[in-house]
Amino acid sequence: MNGPQAGERQRNEAIFDGLLVDLDGTLTDSTEAVVKHWADVGKRINVGPRVILEMSHGRRSLDVLQVIAPDFATWDFVRSIESVIRSATGTWRRRFQALSTFFPLSPHTLCPGLL
Repeated sequence: MNGPQAGERQRNEAIFDGLLVDLDGTLTDSTEAVVKHWADVGKRINVGPRVILEMSHGRRSLDVLQVIAPDFATWDFVRSIESVIRSATGTWRRRFQALSTFFPLSPHTLCPGLL
């Protein structure tokens, strides 16, 4: 049988001349999006954003939730809160589009919907 089995994702292969990764905010500053994200999450879990932001830097969402709101520390909840980040990244989208004037960007991305 060809194609992905139930529950599997289809894999695609592509060859690139280079890969542009920004893990430290050199190319784009994600602070605005991160602060907004955690403020929105804080409203849902009834925890102030300052409490979250004081301990969340560099941690996975699940790990943050295990500390500040253990009842919400599930992968289902993490997926639900992280799935809306893409729609709140207008600033990132504009910066990546500006970057694309210097570097042609691939249609492949680790964050589908970002570009």
